[in-house]
Formats: sequence, structure tokens, C-alpha cells
Amino acid sequence: METKDEVVQAVVVILVERFALRAEEIQLESRFGDDLDLDSIDAIDFAVHVEEEHGLVLDEDDLKELRTVGDVVDVLYRKLEVSTRGAA
Repeated sequence: METKDEVVQAVVVILVERFALRAEEIQLESRFGDDLDLDSIDAIDFAVHVEEEHGLVLDEDDLKELRTVGDVVDVLYRKLEVSTRGAA
């Protein structure tokens, strides 16, 4: 994933495949609990899946930031940018 749009698509795919959500109901502003009906266990499962799938480590501070789909996209994009720059 190189662009923010690719990160958005990857997050949507995970939410659709892991939690049986419909892609059209997932917006950047969607809140995990209120809008997508995901609980804290789902959030942990989501984070673990993201870490495994993309080789990233989400620390406690990262996890505290994750309230909306857009928050996840921002954290992942930032982490991917850092890991890409670090590998160059």
C-alpha cells in the first residue's frame, strides 16, 4: 500500500471480510461502536489482523487513537510511511 486511498481500501476489505459489514456502510467518519456496532473485542481482533496482514506494530498509544475508520487509516498510513522511509 502506497497511497492513502489504498490504505482506505485495505481497511474496508478487512472490515467486510472479518466483520461481515457492507462496504457501502463504511465511511471514514464511521465510528466503530456507534456506527458499525463493533465492540472492544472486535477492535482488538481488527488491530491484530492489521498487524499480521501488514507487518506493523500498533502500540497502546496508536490503539487509543482509533475511534473511527478514518483514525485507523491515518495511523496505518503514518506507520507505513515511517516503515517505507526507514527501509529506503
